[in-house]
Amino acid sequence: MEKQGLIDLSELKPRNYDTFFLKRNPFPGIGVPSDTIPFTVDREDIKKRFTETIAELQENETGLITVLIGDYGSGKSHLLKLFKQSVNTYLLSQNPGILAVYVKSPGEDFGEFFSQFIDDIGRSLLTAYSQEIFKEYFISHRSESLKHFSTDELKAILIENKYEIGDMIKKSRYLDLFNAIKNEKFSDIGSNDLVYAFLSLSHPDLSTRAWKWFLMDKIDKKDYREHLLIESPIDNEKIAYVVFKNLTRLLNLLKIQSLVILVDELEKIGSLSPSQKRIDYQEQLRTLIDDYPKNLCLFFAIAPTQWDELTKTSTAFIRRLAGTWARLDDFKKEDTKELIETYLHFSRVKNYNSQKVREKFPDCEPSLCPFTKDSIDSIQQESDGRVSRVLMLCRKSLEYLYDHQEKYKSINSSLIKDLQNGR
Repeated sequence: MEKQGLIDLSELKPRNYDTFFLKRNPFPGIGVPSDTIPFTVDREDIKKRFTETIAELQENETGLITVLIGDYGSGKSHLLKLFKQSVNTYLLSQNPGILAVYVKSPGEDFGEFFSQFIDDIGRSLLTAYSQEIFKEYFISHRSESLKHFSTDELKAILIENKYEIGDMIKKSRYLDLFNAIKNEKFSDIGSNDLVYAFLSLSHPDLSTRAWKWFLMDKIDKKDYREHLLIESPIDNEKIAYVVFKNLTRLLNLLKIQSLVILVDELEKIGSLSPSQKRIDYQEQLRTLIDDYPKNLCLFFAIAPTQWDELTKTSTAFIRRLAGTWARLDDFKKEDTKELIETYLHFSRVKNYNSQKVREKFPDCEPSLCPFTKDSIDSIQQESDGRVSRVLMLCRKSLEYLYDHQEKYKSINSSLIKDLQNGR
């Protein structure tokens, strides 16, 4: 029976790029970088500055600030996410460790900043740290832990060390257990609410509500007091800052010595209205910088025009950023070529072979196939060397080639021209 009026999705067939020695179209469909960044091209000065900053943080715990200035599409977000991935891959698991957090926008006040900070750390990581605390407590305080369980069966499971953390916490007298761990491990954390929310992440029935508290979502007050032992929500920027400071202390107790916070779209704080709100928020960020002269590195990203506008007014925050900036220039042709080659490299089929490529695509360098040299000139000209434009144009060109193989055997300047003219 025909399904009148519907689009037939019964036999979906995505484009198969094997004929171009590719497993897929490697170029992103939107101008926003993915959270997993395997590489970057050029930017050697910026990468050197980053590694030197992290080395100083690791060796001397020195906090430093860097402002990345680049036009929209120049790859600022890409770099910040690469920095995050590099730090967390190599340094997070060390003892003491360094944690990098990407804040996609500073928002309109520190409450929004904190919410995005927490969201990027992620529920799974904080829950894993929370569960590790319970595991350590059960092991190091085995005899004392027994009193938190009501049946001999559960006590036997604990003694035999054969249990799942969440399940055991759920079956325990968890309020007493939470208090025991708080007094043992977190007695010098000023925010009891933070401690209880952190521990509640390990309880299967409380975890979602605890995570909502971290994200500043609304929760019924009864749920706070009766189940989470939490007295109040994080409902303004001042409380958010207090919780942030206590969280950094809690992370220190978890052997995370330092933080690298990567803040994108700094220009957002320059567009806040009224102006007093803009000034107040800059003062909050200034306070953050002054409160953490050690163990915190900050990277900000902003567009040039907005940077010029932001620095017209000499606030205390702007003075803290003086002399810390680094500029991201648009790509030159050689950089664009390398960028395209690198994306292609990571999506090559297993049977990729230079000789086979030359035989099938004689007008292409094997590393660029199915792009010709003259197509790189056209892409550079059309994109002005903006990374996001290069990637979008490459994706569309590859799609266009696939759909017009009767006319084109490779991506050349004529194809780029037809694509841009909508032919």
